[in-house]
Amino acid sequence: SSAASDVYKRQVYVTVDVETSSELFRTNFSASSIEGTPVADRSGWKIIACDTEGIHTGTYDLLFDGDEASYIRTWGGPVSFTVDMGRDYDMTGMYFVSRSDYGAKYAPNEVMIECSLDGVDYQMLGTPSQSASSISVSLPDAYIALYGSQKVRYLRINASYGSNMGTGEFNIYAK
Repeated sequence: SSAASDVYKRQVYVTVDVETSSELFRTNFSASSIEGTPVADRSGWKIIACDTEGIHTGTYDLLFDGDEASYIRTWGGPVSFTVDMGRDYDMTGMYFVSRSDYGAKYAPNEVMIECSLDGVDYQMLGTPSQSASSISVSLPDAYIALYGSQKVRYLRINASYGSNMGTGEFNIYAK
């Protein structure tokens, strides 16, 4: 910033240079700092693609059933799915409720995220990770927050876990 004064009026003028981040995903944040609110009605959301061969327990539709105890678990691979949310959203973040059977709770280590408005052309948003502090974990929940928002209708998600992969619920924050 810099300052200049007007000798005659005894006023001081200050200019502030704002540094903006080119990063899309916030780091070192908490769930309460995510703008917007979770989508309340996910009844129109549909899984349009998923890895069906690596499933150990459950189905991908359980991600939207509102029951945190039900989950999709894979055999050693990521939890991978594409969801059509039925309409455009201004997404400001997302969260995963981890599988929590037998008292164990597992949050994703990293999540590769792609988005689209038409279901044909997908844009890579990035891969937030716990190691980069762009996934905030408060078990059983894991949160991802964006600087600003991203207009989305379709999301491709590839959530990697260290072991015992499993996700009970998935939702986005929107404004």
